[in-house]
Amino acid sequence: MNDLDQAVLYGTPTESQEAFLTRALELGMAFIEGSARGGKVLEYQSEDVMRQHLAQPLPRQGMSLDGLMAELETNVVRTSVAQSDLRYLAFPDTGNAVAGLGADILCTFLNQNLIAYDRSAPSGMFIEMELIQWLRELVGFSHLPIDTPNLTLADVGGLWTSGGNMSNHVAVLVALHAKFPQIKQHGLRSLRKKPVIILAKGIEHFSFSSAALSLGLGQDSLVWTQANSDYTTDPDALQQTIAELDDDCEPFMVVSVAGNCRTTGLDDISAMRRICDDNDLWLHVDACHGGNLLFSDKMRTRLSGIEHAQSVSLDPHKGLFVGYPCSYVLFKDPAALEFICRYPDKFRDPSCLDLGLIMPFYGSRGFHSLKLWALIKHLGVDGIGALVERRQALNDRLVRRLNKCGWFQLLNDGSFYRTAFVFYPQDVRRCVEAEGMHVTAADPIRALINKYTQIVSDQLYQSGEVVFDAFSLGDLDNRLNLGTADKYVAMAMAVGHPSIPVTKENAIFDTIDRIVAPVAQDMMQELFRLAPREACNAPVSSKGPAGW
Repeated sequence: MNDLDQAVLYGTPTESQEAFLTRALELGMAFIEGSARGGKVLEYQSEDVMRQHLAQPLPRQGMSLDGLMAELETNVVRTSVAQSDLRYLAFPDTGNAVAGLGADILCTFLNQNLIAYDRSAPSGMFIEMELIQWLRELVGFSHLPIDTPNLTLADVGGLWTSGGNMSNHVAVLVALHAKFPQIKQHGLRSLRKKPVIILAKGIEHFSFSSAALSLGLGQDSLVWTQANSDYTTDPDALQQTIAELDDDCEPFMVVSVAGNCRTTGLDDISAMRRICDDNDLWLHVDACHGGNLLFSDKMRTRLSGIEHAQSVSLDPHKGLFVGYPCSYVLFKDPAALEFICRYPDKFRDPSCLDLGLIMPFYGSRGFHSLKLWALIKHLGVDGIGALVERRQALNDRLVRRLNKCGWFQLLNDGSFYRTAFVFYPQDVRRCVEAEGMHVTAADPIRALINKYTQIVSDQLYQSGEVVFDAFSLGDLDNRLNLGTADKYVAMAMAVGHPSIPVTKENAIFDTIDRIVAPVAQDMMQELFRLAPREACNAPVSSKGPAGW
């Protein structure tokens, strides 16, 4: 049998095929365990080195399965980032639920196409519909069992998508058409006023700007209102923003953020709902991060009012331990999806359950809902809720340690699993404020903080031993005592795991101490060039301000 005969699996695998697929599973397990990546979160390589390793001409001749596996192991697996590692604290997307992993493996082998029921994905279609009903029930929307007589597409009321970006796109699209049904036939040119979305500046997700661009609304269709100091939407400011809209603007959507992507601040959804009711506006809740709290009876109260939204986006691949891609957008009124149905006469036809008919932007797509369905079947709502609550306890403990270590200034209090901070050692801050430089030299101090936060972030990441997230963020609560107008290079800790052994937790903070202590010395020396050395009553500690 030649290599071409080995290329496709028809039935019983050959010895070579089975060895390759078995090795792929073993390699995946070794990646999760750590041995396939040298025991680090990642084996960091510069972009230039990565290019050198991966740059190859288009292959004219193939290689053996053994050679391909060696290539995968060396140039793909070894240099990938392990979000499942306990020291990975950049995103909560661990993707390591056993039920989800097993279902994902089966999803690939089954290769179902959820564009249609007949001849495409009979069991897959019903499983995804059932899962959507489960999610609707968790949110507080109406829901139907899939054995309901004469069930139709008009009863589904939700969609799988590849991520929060697309889920929010679909929500904007549906809300736009609900407000202006004439655009289905006549387009945006038929509107007398400019349709606008209202959302808080500084806590928004990029998907709304992206949707405004791709849906032809334009960037000036986003009207910004103010955020509170705790990185949530200010309801009073929202009310004022609506009242002060230009005459040529007509709002159609307000975005409430249930766990923003930088600090996971949770909006007052009920207050925003009342404002939307007063102004006849669609309320969309972006719960891509906060949606996991719905599984906990104790924590779901933080999302009070979500059941009254017109639409909700959820990202189970954020915070629910299942791998990419796994996102959903749900609509309180399932009939809202009728306008996007490719064949409107099929929308209420019980003989047609092809989900592809109510799926914008996608054609063929895989059976990705299987992993979340399997996780819920495995643990149940109560089991998942228990993991969410355990993670909250871990997050609270790690935030306390991060705050006490003395290297960083927290910018928020860590609502449920994400805390932003800058590198601003206590000794450096004491010198700055003793000399009044936070008033007289605020710009140079902000530049100093940005410079050394970036250095610390890069060094931790490149070490491969501890990984935090990095982005720009305003200090809305003025915790740096340098004003609220400017954005900073910020880092963030995201706790995705429900537990971390104490020994591993101590090792994380020992690594932070070892790596950042020399950087703190450099930062203090640079500060000395801006202010007299006498400003400090004591030298910066090489062991860290917390003394560990």
